[in-house]
Amino acid sequence: MEITVRKAEERDIKELGVLYDMIIDQQEDCPTSPKWTKGVYPTEATVGEEVRKGEVLIALDGERIAGSVIRNHIKAPGYENAPWKIEAADDEVFFIHTLGIHPDMQKKGVGRKLVEAVEEDGRRHGMKAVRLDVILQNAPSKALFIASGYDYLGTYTLTYDSVEPQPFMIFEKVL
Repeated sequence: MEITVRKAEERDIKELGVLYDMIIDQQEDCPTSPKWTKGVYPTEATVGEEVRKGEVLIALDGERIAGSVIRNHIKAPGYENAPWKIEAADDEVFFIHTLGIHPDMQKKGVGRKLVEAVEEDGRRHGMKAVRLDVILQNAPSKALFIASGYDYLGTYTLTYDSVEPQPFMIFEKVL
């Protein structure tokens, strides 16, 4: 199995919608769920908007989408309280959002490939850091980012449209 990563294109939007619905279905009763809500976030429409902006990377196993991540310059309300290791304006940082791996491809290095691709893209575009948050109970994502060399900077209450205010772990990797 060779995983390749590229920017998502318009033709990938429908498959991405199916992928995220599948992930939500798989994790519905799972205690480590990212708390995504089918029909609310992520949806084909919300991911499609990000694809059209050029902010989505996908991992491919052959022709099949094995995983996806959004990387952009948009931070969550509450990030201003984190003790970042490096001073940087939002446009000098990639923020990772909505990292999702196909249920059949989990624990096969797909998440790591996507994270590495965000970092490479960040270096290529002169970013100073990659930052993200992980909902407190999402142990697999926490393990991925720690294993990928990200610094855990503490737990903060963040608010997203799709999730009520709750604790999230904040991570950063200086590039």
